[in-house]
Amino acid sequence: MKNSDLKISLFIFSFLLFFNSLFGSFVFDDRQTILNHPQIQKITNLPLFLFSPYFFQKPQSGIYRPLTMTTYTIDHLWLKTNSAFFFHLTNVLLHSFNVVLVFILVQKLFKNKKLSFFTALLFASHPIHTEAVSWISGRPELLAFFFALLSIIFFLKKKWLQTNIFLLLALFSKETAIILIPLYIYLFFSNKPSTTPMVLGKKLKQSFNLNSVYCLLFTVCIYFSFRWLALGKFIFSNDATIVENPLKFAASLPRIFTALKIAVLYFVKLIFPLKLSADYSFNQIPIESNFWNHLTIIGFAFLVFAFCSLLFTKKNIIRFGLFFLLFPYLLISNLIFPIGTIMGERLMYFPSLGFCLLLAFFLLKLPSRRLLSITIAIIITFYFFRTFLRNFDWLSEFKLYQSMAKASPKSVLARSNLGGLYIMQNQWEKGKKELVDANQICQCYPHALNNLGLIYQHEEDLEKAEEWFKKAVEIDPHYQLGYKNLGILYFNQDRFEQAKKQFEKILPGNENSPEILYWLNQINRESLFLNN
Repeated sequence: MKNSDLKISLFIFSFLLFFNSLFGSFVFDDRQTILNHPQIQKITNLPLFLFSPYFFQKPQSGIYRPLTMTTYTIDHLWLKTNSAFFFHLTNVLLHSFNVVLVFILVQKLFKNKKLSFFTALLFASHPIHTEAVSWISGRPELLAFFFALLSIIFFLKKKWLQTNIFLLLALFSKETAIILIPLYIYLFFSNKPSTTPMVLGKKLKQSFNLNSVYCLLFTVCIYFSFRWLALGKFIFSNDATIVENPLKFAASLPRIFTALKIAVLYFVKLIFPLKLSADYSFNQIPIESNFWNHLTIIGFAFLVFAFCSLLFTKKNIIRFGLFFLLFPYLLISNLIFPIGTIMGERLMYFPSLGFCLLLAFFLLKLPSRRLLSITIAIIITFYFFRTFLRNFDWLSEFKLYQSMAKASPKSVLARSNLGGLYIMQNQWEKGKKELVDANQICQCYPHALNNLGLIYQHEEDLEKAEEWFKKAVEIDPHYQLGYKNLGILYFNQDRFEQAKKQFEKILPGNENSPEILYWLNQINRESLFLNN
């Protein structure tokens, strides 16, 4: 088949594989990043995104993604009756184009049509991508990958202007695109199989084109300048709590030991992606206090072996595969520095390119064409059905939270989210069971504490309801929902002064909120009535 026919086939295959995700709703963090994000709801705000954090009025999050916000705004123009169709369509189209770019990149690097096609086919169907593609808030991974691959392709063509434009767009999509800089350094000397660390400095000096280096540095400086304007002193921060990433609060050695264990969990999901979850937070993955856990040892041995292979193998395909796998992974591994989450399948979108390249390479080494065809057919069939079925978990919050609680039963977030959903469906007994279990895992998640307060309020045990609402705002003094529920609780008990104090705590920034103004007016009216 011609290259053009293969590209079209890969695009159609990718689109059809994720077709069922088009009918999903807004789930999980989509409410915060899209539905309740005031800036993305107006097209006139587009110029402001260059100077705004990803989360409105939350520079402490340390997240800056103006291009991602731009795409949400464009999708928002089509938003009708809370339909998420066009948001999902953009994600599926991005993934389909990414698959084509994988084919083009591998073909450009190795001039091997079979290798390019099998790598792209594996990448198109790998189930670990469902979180990035089927979840709207997974879009930063897709966008950053899209522009990163375009930048790499033009880099290989030595077109510096396009290289730097797409590098900047990738960085504006997600911070992890900074991995392109060490990749370009690697590409400068990758055609010299004999390169070793001792002669690396000399080789680099001979290989670098100074003008291209200056362009790359200038682009990175532009990015960090805008990032500083948007985030200020939080330019290198993240506001992850102990729930999202307990490794942020662990000592250095336990964080590293646990991160090594997680490396094995990621690798298992790359090889055999049967058990998938949207959440691995506290306490699904316990922190390891010493090195002698078997998964920690395996993770250490695996990374040492992989880096040694990267340095000393003479096979360019293996070296590039290992680079694409290892270096993007290091950024999200929590090994070097803690990130916003302990583990997330969407974070493996870029590293999985290296895995798919290596897998395709070794499959092509099988001794017969028949064996190759059978093996590829089995793998792709398994990937296809696992991905297609996993997409259904992302269609609604109820299905997603059920799958989260099943796959991550020790996660306070997974159990409390399911409990909160049971409350919304008036299934109070089921909700109470999940929320009690969640708070037994850890009384550190304000949503779980607040929702348990709602359970006791429903049971008319107002003393316990007040206790749990108070615990929620003690854990997070900025937790507005806890103050609101406390205010309503006090109002219903005619404790108007206490109710007013709770609502006044969340009034700054919500001066135009109809709900907050309504309650304050009600409190003032009832207080006036009693005084008269």
